[in-house]
Amino acid sequence: MTGSGISNSVVDLVGDGDPLGHRRNAKGLGDIILTQTYQYVPEILNTSVVNFSVKIKFPTANHNKGLGTGKYDFSLESRLIKQIGRYTPFVTVGYTFVGEPENIQLNNRIYTTIGGSYRFHHQFQAGLMYEYKQASSKTRTSDQKVVGFFSWKPAIDNRWLINGYSLVGLTKSSPDYGGGLSLSYTFK
Repeated sequence: MTGSGISNSVVDLVGDGDPLGHRRNAKGLGDIILTQTYQYVPEILNTSVVNFSVKIKFPTANHNKGLGTGKYDFSLESRLIKQIGRYTPFVTVGYTFVGEPENIQLNNRIYTTIGGSYRFHHQFQAGLMYEYKQASSKTRTSDQKVVGFFSWKPAIDNRWLINGYSLVGLTKSSPDYGGGLSLSYTFK
């Protein structure tokens, strides 16, 4: 792994639950997040990668069902990835500037993830991670969850990447469970 470059625009389908922490049952499409990532591979860290990302959350989730805030969010994040044979541990730290719906006071928040993945084949890997997001309001607890995920590069063209995930919430402010898919394309 050498060099640096700009990679992908990723679309994730996510649902962060009710912004005020109200418990309810709801099904539907989550918000869509567009991500642009700059990938840097420092020569001195050998087999390590540092990603710097900008994310924009588009409010596509149904606000009335409590699946989203109905507002745009913007995030800045950095991720350190270290490859050790077939195992790849990683840590992410980010900050989200939260859009504020009318009559609701939401706080910007810090978030982090820690986890790892295992490459079973050059086209397929899977992993597990813990995710923490600071509470977005005084009436809400932190959002914590465990996420299982996979990545698959179709043999047709290795610039395409399909990601899938499922999650289990650990706090009252987390979704009880969820899942999603994303599709990315790397420009060379």
